[in-house]
Amino acid sequence: MNILGIECPVFLCNDEEMGSAAGTFQGTYPRIRIRETTDKQTRESTTLHEVLEALNWRLNLDLKHETIMRLEAGLYQVLTQNGVDLSPLLAHAKRKE
Repeated sequence: MNILGIECPVFLCNDEEMGSAAGTFQGTYPRIRIRETTDKQTRESTTLHEVLEALNWRLNLDLKHETIMRLEAGLYQVLTQNGVDLSPLLAHAKRKE
């Protein structure tokens, strides 16, 4: 996935690799990891959340995690309820790292 001109691969990871997290973004070596055992809706909303985390990091927005969580929930609802298909966000996700 390209985020502001930087390639940021998306990986689907098992429960053991993810610990208690549904998803993670790492900025120094850009990558997003998503728990693969969750349902499609959760994987998509988590990916959207991690994209917001990446934007927060890259643009130095200094948003609190709670703000990112609220933005993700609102954006996910607006986008999906208005016919936007978010599945392409995960179309090229790779299993494991």
